[in-house]
Amino acid sequence: MAKGKTGDRRVKQSPTDQAEGFIRRSLLAPDPLSPLPKQAEELALMLQTGVEPFQALAYFFDTAQEVDVAHEHWIGHRLVHEAFARFNKGEWQHLSTSERIELSLNKHYAEMAYFLWTHHYAEVWGKEAEKANTCRTALEAKLAGTAGLSPLERFWQDFVAADKVRTPPDTTETLLEGLDPPDTPQ
Repeated sequence: MAKGKTGDRRVKQSPTDQAEGFIRRSLLAPDPLSPLPKQAEELALMLQTGVEPFQALAYFFDTAQEVDVAHEHWIGHRLVHEAFARFNKGEWQHLSTSERIELSLNKHYAEMAYFLWTHHYAEVWGKEAEKANTCRTALEAKLAGTAGLSPLERFWQDFVAADKVRTPPDTTETLLEGLDPPDTPQ
């Protein structure tokens, strides 16, 4: 059992006191497995832009083994979550429903864009080719402003846009075409 020192006499510490001392020392000592504040911010930024977690961590570490260990300790770290909260203008639970939905969709689009960016189209086959096509279609719809619209909604949007482009005829001329000229007095 560990003993504390008070003057020249040794006093036995209770298990609770020992645990409390360990926790205090742990809280004061820097954790070598934790990211530094700047690293946490960079990691959160990379994840926010759609980079896969293991690929993002590979920018900080040299070996796959280090990346695996860092994945366990960095992804859920408090500093990373604080950086996310700064980027997202608040913690997830404090955002409104519409803010959470918008944030989720933006994250999903970012991940799809990253997938397209990191996969050469000629080298993807099968399910990956389907995924690439799905990502491309979804991102094109997002850019066109038609994401999430049904075919009928897209038709109506196109119809209204085309109708605004056409210049309607001058109604005065149209009405006068059907009328006979007034009789001239003789």
